[in-house]
Amino acid sequence: MTNKKETLIYTAITSVAFFALSYLFGIVISFECKWFSNEFLFVIFSGAFASSLVVLISEIFGYRQLKKAMENELYSHLSYLYVAAKVAKNTMTAVIENTGIHVVPDMLDQQQYQISSALNCIFNLDYSTFCKKQELFVGLTAFKEKHTAYMAMIRECAYLRMSINQTQIDELMKNPHFNGPINTTYPLVLKTAQILQKHFDTIMGDCEQLFDKVDYSGRFNWKEGKKKVSQVNSIDLEDGSLEYFFKRNL
Repeated sequence: MTNKKETLIYTAITSVAFFALSYLFGIVISFECKWFSNEFLFVIFSGAFASSLVVLISEIFGYRQLKKAMENELYSHLSYLYVAAKVAKNTMTAVIENTGIHVVPDMLDQQQYQISSALNCIFNLDYSTFCKKQELFVGLTAFKEKHTAYMAMIRECAYLRMSINQTQIDELMKNPHFNGPINTTYPLVLKTAQILQKHFDTIMGDCEQLFDKVDYSGRFNWKEGKKKVSQVNSIDLEDGSLEYFFKRNL
């Protein structure tokens, strides 16, 4: 989009230059020589101006279409990110509130991948406008500036696995025959789940702020979309056992 904007600026400058030359040789300057006349130069520059004007109009249309396409792409990636973060947050909330749920090391692996992918896609979007104070441009720039912080939060999902492994080690030190499920009754697992819950909540909050700016024209109807997204639950915690898998497929 940056290249499209630069082409548009160059075309506009060229059009203005040809228009000025056409005006000068057609009205202001009286130019006569052996090979050229005012009329000839006027025809040349006015023709060039007409051609550049056609190109300028085409570039303006192309820029508007590209801008719309980029906003559509941004909304799509942002929705994907928001849903994945909400699922992850709801999953952590569920294991915190229901200590009977077995916390497994790969519980957040899918959401971690989805969030990382969406963040990278948004970071690489080339959304550039002529007005640097446009709300969406300012909001997206601020969101991109937090990319490193967001990725650091997502990488900390690995600490859930570490907290489970450390808890198992601690319990085996106490009881060599320990083989019980790991849940949030264990302090390390609980603290980790609470920290990750806050991380996902932070990402969701920033997404909501950006959503309001993306939907500045009401084209995406974000208010209704938010109601649908709010119905998204956690991952399937009740029916995620190996026994249920066999029962469902055999």
